[in-house]
Formats: sequence, C-alpha cells, structure tokens
Amino acid sequence: MSKVSVLMPMRNAERYVREAVESVLAQEGCDLELVVVDDKSTDRSRAIVEDISDPRVRRLDGPGRGVSAAWNLALANASGDVIMQCDSDDLYPPGRVAWQLDFLVRHEEFGAVCGSFSTIEPSGRELAHLFNPSWGEEEITKELLKGVTRTHLCTYAIRRRCLDMVGGKREYFESAEDIDLQFRLAEVCRVWFGVRPSYHYRLHDLSVTHNQASDRRKFYEAYARELSTQRALGKADDLARGQPREPPVSDSRPDRAAVQIQGHLIGEAWRLHKRGLKFMAIRLGLRAIAQTPTRLRTWWSVLALVLKPSGRRERVKS
Repeated sequence: MSKVSVLMPMRNAERYVREAVESVLAQEGCDLELVVVDDKSTDRSRAIVEDISDPRVRRLDGPGRGVSAAWNLALANASGDVIMQCDSDDLYPPGRVAWQLDFLVRHEEFGAVCGSFSTIEPSGRELAHLFNPSWGEEEITKELLKGVTRTHLCTYAIRRRCLDMVGGKREYFESAEDIDLQFRLAEVCRVWFGVRPSYHYRLHDLSVTHNQASDRRKFYEAYARELSTQRALGKADDLARGQPREPPVSDSRPDRAAVQIQGHLIGEAWRLHKRGLKFMAIRLGLRAIAQTPTRLRTWWSVLALVLKPSGRRERVKS
C-alpha cells in the first residue's frame, strides 16, 4: 500500500489546529504521516501540536518566508509516495484519503486525483458545497492547461514523483501559489476529478486570504493564470526567466470573512430555491443577513427569495 504524507504549513492557528490534525489522523485504511511545519507561530499553535501524542505526527520549524517555503520544507521531509495538503485551520472529511488512494492504485495513468469541497464557518458549521451539478467524474487535465480551476489544491492527492518534476510551490506567490501549482502539475501528469466531497475549507478573518490586501490577492490569482498562458504558448514564463512582475503596492483592505460567508450563504440559498426548497432557502438567507446586516444587497436578495416562485419541490431525505 502507498504511504501518504499530509503536509500542513502552520502559523498562528491555535484556535483550529487541533481539530485539523485530528481530522487527518482519523483517516482510516491507509499508512499515513502528518508533517506539520510551524512557520514562526507566536501563539500556542506549536504547543498544541506538540501535545498530540501520535507517532504519525512530525513537527518541523519553518523558515519564516511564507506558506510556499513552509510547504516545500514539509515536502522535502515527507516520506510518502502520495502527497496531500491540509491547512492548519481546515478539515478532512471521513474517508477522504482512502478513496483517493484507491483511485491512484487502480489508475496508474493518472498522476493526481482531486475532489469537490465545502466551505464552513469559523464554528465548523457548513456553508456551501462548491460543486457545479454539470460536473461529472472526469479528467480535467485539459481544463487546467487552459487556466481553469474547479477545486482547491487541498482536495488533491498527488504522486510524489510528479511534484518532484514541477519542483513544488514557488515562493514568489504570497497567495494563489496553490492555483499556480495546479496549472504546472497538469503540464507533467494527467489529473482526474471525482465528485466526492474531499475537504472542508474554513472562512475566517485570521486566514491568509483575509489578511492580504484584496488588490494583491486578485493580482496573484490573475498572474498565475497569465503565467499558465505563457507556458501554453511554448515559452518559459516570467518567473522561470527571472523577470517576475512586481505586485501592486496597495493599501486596500482585505475582504472580510463575514462578507465571503454571506455570499456563500446567499449562493446556497438560491440553489435550494431552484430545487423547490423555499423554506430552507429563506432560512439560509436570514443567516446571510445576520453576517453583515448593513448590506442592503443581501436584504434585497432575501426579499427576492421570499417573493419569487421556487422550482419544483425536491424531496429531502430525513
């Protein structure tokens, strides 16, 4: 059986890291190690991990150069031939590792397999399952080569040899390093998408995403796609040529997690409304209003949920 190494970069995650670690260690039917890199935490994160007495957990001191450098250090010290990632504030659902390992064992022609994911509130309560009903079990290599992503890197299981070929993550990216890696991975191996939920992504104000100026975050995401286009044209990209674009100097405020949570709740409410589950949709809409009650757009959206006829009612399993 293949050994799995789950990489977990960590910085100031004391509120969530124990739950994240336990969700990984609870995976069954696999030979697993968890490599936690403490990247200069100033809270109790390190002590919490050290207090977990499980021989499968390995802790390393990070270089303090950001998430990509911490991740690469974890990769360099990992002993598994299948690599996965779990952020220190997120969760693995039960059975996630087992189904992906089974796929890789049965499909040697694929270098990676990924799945769908859900977002959760800081409390762990589910917000939305980010999944398009039109998606099926299918290969997504060509999609990625066109600069299109449909899931999060933390839903991936990747053969170690493929990561060695791409060289891990690139430290240039303060964020969107996961998007950049997905694109480069598709250039060296085939990637399969399975519809099964494989990750719970927590939205909260202490995350990297919600501590970075929104302009810089959008820049890195767009630039990852531009670099992918450069390579698709048969050129070495800007980073490979040593000519990276300078990110904008921005004083724009980070996007608040509450606003993102609100958007996910409204999106999920409209999906329920379309399925004829109007009462459930309105309840989610009211939860969305509670996140940021001063946003008039959300009030109007909930009013539309109330007034607009819903789709044909779908039976809900008890």
